[in-house]
Amino acid sequence: MAVTWSGAAPGDAALDVCCGSGDVTLLLAAIVKAGGSVVGLDFAPAMLADAAVRERAAFGGVRQSPTTTSSSPLYSPGTAPAPIEWVEGDATALPFPDASFDAATLSYGLRNVASPAAALSELARVLKPGGRVAILDFNHSPNPVVDALQGALLEGLVVPVARAAGVGPQYEYLRPSIAAFPTGPEQETLALEAGFAASVHHEVGFGLMGCLVAVKGRCEGWGRWGGGANGREVGVERAGCACFSFFPPEGALFFSTRMFESAGLCVTSMVRLAPWKR
Repeated sequence: MAVTWSGAAPGDAALDVCCGSGDVTLLLAAIVKAGGSVVGLDFAPAMLADAAVRERAAFGGVRQSPTTTSSSPLYSPGTAPAPIEWVEGDATALPFPDASFDAATLSYGLRNVASPAAALSELARVLKPGGRVAILDFNHSPNPVVDALQGALLEGLVVPVARAAGVGPQYEYLRPSIAAFPTGPEQETLALEAGFAASVHHEVGFGLMGCLVAVKGRCEGWGRWGGGANGREVGVERAGCACFSFFPPEGALFFSTRMFESAGLCVTSMVRLAPWKR
């Protein structure tokens, strides 16, 4: 989901922040293929080492020869995945030049950084104009029913199982960290304040999870941009930027009730968009 909403496409330069053991990074490499490039960044060297091992297991033979067969679910016959660079670094001070990436993801990491606002600002800085970031995490829902369900699942199931496995401390922090995490609307505001031109927060998994999608605006002179012709076009004008054209995909499974708020920012419905023109 995060990879799809990031808009990553063949040939792109993609960034996965707080990559951990590389699950999302490997998906990005399979999407952008050999013509693209991927960077996985994490502050923990041990996680990066584990990610590199998993990369070799998933892609090693395929990289040597695109005709090599592989049982990996990430493998696409006849194509090789993008090279991955594993980088130790801080999400709030990314070690990359401005406008380096076409797409970015951040999964279950924004909630844990020292300053979510700083991390969003850095993501806006390193994305190219027109680039998107998709940020997946637990949802801090203002809905009391969803909040109660999330609490019951975490405290009544996840944490007891983790304690029984001897890894309780790694999960006991989840509930309080979610309570301190900005809500979806607050994340949208933070993204705009960080320099993104448009943002929307999707509630997914019955509201238990959430995915913030933010778009870095093209400055005046870049003209009109969009992609796909499988739905109704919605244009949004923002001060100082060109007209953004968003195309809802076929079907309404991921349509949001917030779809037409804030001048109709329809980033909400991006599940099967064709890559936007850059």
